[in-house]
Amino acid sequence: MSDIGSPSMWPTSTSEDSRKAIVEETLAKGDIRIDGSRPWDIQIHDDRFYKRVLREDALGLGESYMEGWWDAEELDAFFFRLLQIDLGDTRMSWKRKWTVLKDRFLNRQSKDRALLSGQHHYDRGNDLFEVTDP
Repeated sequence: MSDIGSPSMWPTSTSEDSRKAIVEETLAKGDIRIDGSRPWDIQIHDDRFYKRVLREDALGLGESYMEGWWDAEELDAFFFRLLQIDLGDTRMSWKRKWTVLKDRFLNRQSKDRALLSGQHHYDRGNDLFEVTDP
């Protein structure tokens, strides 16, 4: 069993079709199908899922779930099968490795995007801290 968060374990490509194919092939090793009918099969609601998972590993998987990009009827069965996959036997070409390095080390955010993200997550106002008298 391998750690799903290991950076070199999920190969990356630049084409959406090839990203989907890589994820589909990897999940098939755990008997998980994309948009399959079994309770542990993953249902993809947003195609951005593939790039995010390949770029961010376990964090991308979790955050994309929280954003509603995917789900599974039985999450426990999905993760049981996912954790059985030996990701160590997934090979990457040098081109894919280069893509992983670029995605991981180059800042993909603009200053405007960072400001919006900060406002969304941290500018909550004082309502949270106010205490009301009974």
